[in-house]
Amino acid sequence: MRKESLDQFNVTPKLKFVSAEIQVKNRLNKILDGKDVPAAAAQLVDLLRNEARVIA
Repeated sequence: MRKESLDQFNVTPKLKFVSAEIQVKNRLNKILDGKDVPAAAAQLVDLLRNEARVIA
């Protein structure tokens, strides 16, 4: 793929590139109580499904 300059075609750009940045997500830092393992597992699944949205 070759790059052509706009000056070659006598046109001006209509868009101006201002900046680019990476969006960073903050961590929730939630600690699950491991004394009741089934409840902790259910809470973990709920957090992964509803807040992190990493499982369906």
